[in-house]
Parts: sequence; C-alpha cells; structure tokens
Amino acid sequence: MSERQYGTSHALRVLQHLNDLFGLLERFPEMGRQHPKLRRGIRYFPVRIYPFVVFFCRQPSGIRIVRLLHDRMRAEDHL
Repeated sequence: MSERQYGTSHALRVLQHLNDLFGLLERFPEMGRQHPKLRRGIRYFPVRIYPFVVFFCRQPSGIRIVRLLHDRMRAEDHL
C-alpha cells in the first residue's frame, strides 16, 4: 500500500469518526459544555482520539457546527 493510499484511507476514517460524533452531538447536545470565554450558546466537545475540538450551537432542527479546531488552538482567537 502506498503512502497516498494510506493517507486517503486514514482521512476517510477521520471523517467517518467526525460524522458519527456530529450525529451523537445532534442527539445529545448537552454532552457539549459552555466555553467560559465564548458567547453564550456556543458549546464545545473534544474529539478524544484525534486532537480536535468541535464547537457547535443548538438549533431547533439539530445542531450547527461552528468550527473544528486543533485542541492546542485558543478558541477565543478563532471564534
């Protein structure tokens, strides 16, 4: 298997994991926490197996993903 194939398959696994997590957050938005330095209504949830944090808002029809950041980035600088 070439590096290019490995890169693609890994990327697809990451995307599938994120898609599954988005579905879980849509069903259970209270899993996300309020961020003390962001405007009210934005919640966050760390992605445990990858170094990402999902920022989202609840909406009547589910959730809206606001931003996906690396866990070392300061959210208040990017939201």
